[in-house]
Amino acid sequence: MNENKRSKNYTNGTIGFLLLLIVLIALLAWITYGTFDGIIGTLAFTIVGMLNVFPWFIPFVGIPLGILDTLGIFGFGMYNITLNIAHLSSSWMTVVWFWIIGILGSIIDIILMYVAISRLKKLKYRKKEPHSNYALVNCSIIDGNINNPVIKKGVVLIKNIVGEGEIPGLINGVGTDEEIEIPDDYKVIDLNDGFVLPGLINAHCHLTGSGKPMKIMNLSDKAQEKLAIVMKTWIGKKILKNMMIKNTTNALNAGVTTLRSMADPFYLDLELRNEIDNGKYLGPRLVCAGMGICITGGHGGLI
Repeated sequence: MNENKRSKNYTNGTIGFLLLLIVLIALLAWITYGTFDGIIGTLAFTIVGMLNVFPWFIPFVGIPLGILDTLGIFGFGMYNITLNIAHLSSSWMTVVWFWIIGILGSIIDIILMYVAISRLKKLKYRKKEPHSNYALVNCSIIDGNINNPVIKKGVVLIKNIVGEGEIPGLINGVGTDEEIEIPDDYKVIDLNDGFVLPGLINAHCHLTGSGKPMKIMNLSDKAQEKLAIVMKTWIGKKILKNMMIKNTTNALNAGVTTLRSMADPFYLDLELRNEIDNGKYLGPRLVCAGMGICITGGHGGLI
């Protein structure tokens, strides 16, 4: 009963607000045009004028196209088209409504751009599952054991098509081309006398850093404190997370398959580790410390 009553009150409130809005628009239209046709045309323009969201809402190009259309340089002349449909002459009311719709269209454009760019980034960093077994041939193999010689004319078999309980990406054969027989269901990849060696391990890193000198370290203490405040916000954490995704991907592409994070802000390293493990992103193994323990004002104290 209470829920039905709330729903009824909401409906009545909405209807009351719309009626009040119609009366207000009609009153302003009477003051502006002074005719009954002007009132009807203005009410019609409030609906027809919503077409002016075009071309503003089009992702990436909507805002510049909207500006060009408004200036009469390029476009359909949406403002004049909607005025003609409503059988109304231009006034301050139509201009204001046109710009309100244009601003709303621009906001939609920005939101759609953000969503599109976010989706594209996720596609870039997504985990790609191989669909066949691989045989790496014509390579020199360094197995990491100092007592073993380099294997010339080497072959590495990688099993990706696995059964239940098996792990894809298993190396199930290493040796010379005379020792290793390549099964028929393995795709042969010629490495052209390249080298194969075990993945490298970075035993001390911070995922927010790329390994290059960071200019922010040259900022004053006050500037770094202000930056730390920004980092604690939603947008700051988003920027940090994107930096970490980029840095871990670059590390993997450089042959580093394990990273040992020695403290990163807001437990974002643990969050990224779990996302990589769950297949959301392609990345190296992460051994994480989480938040660092620091003295106030000392090394790492800002985060």
